[in-house]
Amino acid sequence: MPTPLTPVTLTLLLAYLHYYTPELLPRGHFIAPTHLRIMAHWIGRPAPKLRSIRQHPFLAAHVALLQGAGFIPTTGPRLIPLPPVTDWLHATFSEQVHRLLVPLGNPSVWQETLAHLGLGETITEDLTVYLQQLLERQLAAPAPDESGAMDWLPDSNDDSWLLRLPDALPLWLHFDLRQFGDWSPGQPLICTPLTIATAAQRGYGQAAMQWILETATHQPLPEKRQKQLALWLRRAHAFQVQTVRLLTTAQHQQLKTIIRQKRLRESVISQVSPHHALVTGEMLPKLEKWLAAQGYPLRYYPSEAAEPGSNKDKSAEYHWLGLRVLVGLGDLLPLPYPAPHALLEDAAHSLPPETIHDLEHLAQQTLDNLRQAVRGRDAFFPSERPIPEAWLAVIRQAIYEQTPLKLCYQALGERKPSWREVQPLRLEESGALVYLYVYCYRAEANLTLRLDRVEEIEV
Repeated sequence: MPTPLTPVTLTLLLAYLHYYTPELLPRGHFIAPTHLRIMAHWIGRPAPKLRSIRQHPFLAAHVALLQGAGFIPTTGPRLIPLPPVTDWLHATFSEQVHRLLVPLGNPSVWQETLAHLGLGETITEDLTVYLQQLLERQLAAPAPDESGAMDWLPDSNDDSWLLRLPDALPLWLHFDLRQFGDWSPGQPLICTPLTIATAAQRGYGQAAMQWILETATHQPLPEKRQKQLALWLRRAHAFQVQTVRLLTTAQHQQLKTIIRQKRLRESVISQVSPHHALVTGEMLPKLEKWLAAQGYPLRYYPSEAAEPGSNKDKSAEYHWLGLRVLVGLGDLLPLPYPAPHALLEDAAHSLPPETIHDLEHLAQQTLDNLRQAVRGRDAFFPSERPIPEAWLAVIRQAIYEQTPLKLCYQALGERKPSWREVQPLRLEESGALVYLYVYCYRAEANLTLRLDRVEEIEV
């Protein structure tokens, strides 16, 4: 059995998070069980039936240690490595282990980390001491060999590369190489045009990729593979869509004057005629200010949103937000029409990513309120039946033992009851109503259920 926690296993976990950027779940659970099972496999402790991070102490220890060391965020919608990871990956083995020992050696920081992740009962004091001793033993042992070389496997062809990754590689190579392709323990790294294009979107350029591959193989990249890499990267940019504005001037000299201004020229995508140029939306405030200083107004085409700063500028945002709530509502209630996924995607093209991020937060707040009303916290509907004491005893026992239950539940928006497997988290009484907070494995999300809507319970 391999050592349960090493800098290598932590690096593999960071590489997975950077490649897949799993979305954090609200309240109670960490990320989706599918991600947890793959992560457990990546660190050498597979658990095919894993449903909660609390069921896997060593995986939980990896996550807690990464957060305690400041390598992953404590807030935000997604789990991604933070900038300090780069310095840690390129440090010496001794420095890497010392950095991991810092949170374990500070009880207040460690307990605060466990409390934030909800792992206080999973990572016990004995496990904490064991982790500390484990890292100290690695620190006292000789530094691991990092002189291994990656091999090209003979099945590599024009559509994919197969690469064998040895264990004896520097941590930064373990991290970077797994951004280039699909990988699982014991299997080769599979690089395809799609995975290379995805790596390019994460900031890996052609020169950087070639240098990393040559460093890992200890030999120059063959000319054939250099051409393949260049071809795959060009393929990644074969089709592009960008929202632009058409700038029109009365005289061609006016457009030349604008292009000569450095701070304006940076926002000009291309000049399509002596009087017309395609420009980015970020140019408009700068151009308007520059023209106002010379006594010229900047006129907007009537079909566009009108003056900047007016309420009409918000129409695209309201349109996207309304569509997003409708799509989310389709996950809660049967809709009499198909959910407008295509319209939502089209509406997103007219908004910058930072605006969509803010609107997504508002949409989630609205959907959370609707979800509480539809799936349990609808206190304005009276209680439908008394709750048997035997059910409460079964639920409390399941919460104490952290065992799942099967519930036949009639949600407010559903036509008939349906069975769902849940992990009960806690009970809450409010007047005549009793609420059960659960993690639903079918929905892969936290739900609030009203017990008077439960038809049957099975352990």
